[in-house]
Amino acid sequence: MPAMIASNIRHAALAVFIIVCASSPAMAYVGPGAGMGLISSFLALAAVIGLSLAMTLLYPLRALYRKFRGGAQEDPGSPAAPAQDKVEDKAPKP
Repeated sequence: MPAMIASNIRHAALAVFIIVCASSPAMAYVGPGAGMGLISSFLALAAVIGLSLAMTLLYPLRALYRKFRGGAQEDPGSPAAPAQDKVEDKAPKP
């Protein structure tokens, strides 16, 4: 079975190679707007990959910093603070 898959891949690669070599150049004009769009999309992709790697690597360091600092001192009014149960009179008010 793996030999058959390898053979199919070789045949497909050969077909693609022949099609690419046999084609003629398009001689099409690509304007400056398309080039700038291509460059900006690659820059955005590089920024996303870089920031995701940086945050992945920096998150354990932030956790260690908070652990050694003594935990996060959160504001009781912040949405991230745990909700505190309030005991109130459940009787309906007139």
